[in-house]
Amino acid sequence: MPTTWPPSPYRPGNGIDPPYLGDREEQIDAVRTFLRDPRHPRNVLITGLRGVGKTVLLNHMQGEAEAAGWLVVDREFSEPDAEPPAFANAVLTDVNRALRRLSLSARLKERAGLLLQTAIDSVGALAVSYGEFKVSVDTKRRRSEPARRLDDDLREALMRICELCQKSEHKGLVLRYDEFHVVRERSGSPTLSALLSATSAVQQKNLPLMLMLCGLPPVVDNLSRSKSYSERMFLTQELGNLRPPEDRAAFVDPAVRLSRRYADDVVDSVMQDTGGYPFSSRSTATHCGPAPPARRLRSPISSGSALASLPRLTPASSGPATCVLRPTSASSCAISRMSARARQASSCRRALGGGTTRSSRRSAR
Repeated sequence: MPTTWPPSPYRPGNGIDPPYLGDREEQIDAVRTFLRDPRHPRNVLITGLRGVGKTVLLNHMQGEAEAAGWLVVDREFSEPDAEPPAFANAVLTDVNRALRRLSLSARLKERAGLLLQTAIDSVGALAVSYGEFKVSVDTKRRRSEPARRLDDDLREALMRICELCQKSEHKGLVLRYDEFHVVRERSGSPTLSALLSATSAVQQKNLPLMLMLCGLPPVVDNLSRSKSYSERMFLTQELGNLRPPEDRAAFVDPAVRLSRRYADDVVDSVMQDTGGYPFSSRSTATHCGPAPPARRLRSPISSGSALASLPRLTPASSGPATCVLRPTSASSCAISRMSARARQASSCRRALGGGTTRSSRRSAR
């Protein structure tokens, strides 16, 4: 009878929640603190190289905000959204999304129906021009009235929405933006500066508004070029590789939950080769699981078959419910080849001045 193996507990991918979220509790605790004080909100910026878990952490922070009673509007940006008209359209759409969700609040309709209708009229009247491009037009405005600036319209709309949040069951508004590094300020076409200045103005009124931004390292420079005070607006969380002992726990614990275990020398080899790089560690663990006979180790190992050449799980002598991963020289070669990208990422991080084994946190008060 062939052995029936349970599926791998590891799920490498883009933004997919891992079975063990390691070395990120410090960042989540900081956001929990911010969410408890709606009158003095802080913005959060998550940055780091690809594969370190930025989107996963951002999703966890969004969950914390929603659980705490905040209204969250989320968006993932792409390259076309970097164009000023597209950026304006995206942000104004998010403002309208927030207002539509607020309009469903029974408490708000009862306590501030007039304010709600005023906000709907105001947000519906947003008009922003970039050359000949019109984002939206409302006939309630006089035709002779010139189009206003994006930062002015955003400030007015966000203030109204945050005031309504205070009268509803929502504690405040969170704008949660991923892949935000693609957005850059262009001369004569405010994008980032409009969002930052509007957010700053609302927060100076002690209104409950938070930005949760996430992107690759260029996002830091993009923000600072648009507004010199941007670094004082954000708690910047720069993610890197998992630190010991969390790197080992993220690799070992998911297998332990399924009554499987890895030999210590295999864990040591994986930790050395991946350096705690989250995506590489999860990918290695995924392919360390059971495989059909066609994927047994072969020699010689080519780059295309490296993943298939990773070590196999075999029944442990301790009992049928436990498995142990035992290394071979061929499998060590495969792990080394498979983690080449992790080593390249570490080199890039050192070149950028970041640590390879630490997650740093910078806060500009």
